[in-house]
Amino acid sequence: MSARYKATIKQGSTFERNITWKTPTGTIIPLDNLSARMQIRSRTPDGNLVIDLDSATKGGITLNTTTDVLTIKITAAQTASMPVDDYIYDLEVEDLSHNVYTLIYGEIKFIAEVTHA
Repeated sequence: MSARYKATIKQGSTFERNITWKTPTGTIIPLDNLSARMQIRSRTPDGNLVIDLDSATKGGITLNTTTDVLTIKITAAQTASMPVDDYIYDLEVEDLSHNVYTLIYGEIKFIAEVTHA
């Protein structure tokens, strides 16, 4: 079961969210033997890839198998380079049998940074 989540991110700010995956009855699903990936794309017809994260090689996603918390982190440098606009995204996890589950999806709005270093 996936959830729709809208987010607003300010350019030049670190974005970090912690997610605990649960069954419909509230039981925490262990993150052992899972990988995760998330992409943010433009809303244009070609859906240009603007941010690409994963828990394996690209980084930006951490799977804590002790606490069963998935952490998404988009750095300040990454958000600083994002044009002010609306984007779409989804976050997927994949198990060892190659079953893919969408945890969250939705829209991300990048807004202008006001204070500059």
